Amino acid sequence: MSYNAETGQIALNGQAPEVCNEYVIMGAGDFLTLSVGRAFDTEVFTTAAGLLLLSFVTGHFAGRLVRWLGK
Repeated sequence: MSYNAETGQIALNGQAPEVCNEYVIMGAGDFLTLSVGRAFDTEVFTTAAGLLLLSFVTGHFAGRLVRWLGK
């Protein structure tokens, strides 16, 4: 990316991040625009935590059942 100081525009120039030797100073609006997609998704967390808890409880009781049937 490159920054044009005259216009205040940020432009992609196709350089790989390893080759880039410039800094881009972002404003608050630019930061908020980029960070919107990285928000914590509570619905996904709740679903994943629920499935993990369900698999733990199911595995626990399956182990108890196997132990009970083995005696």
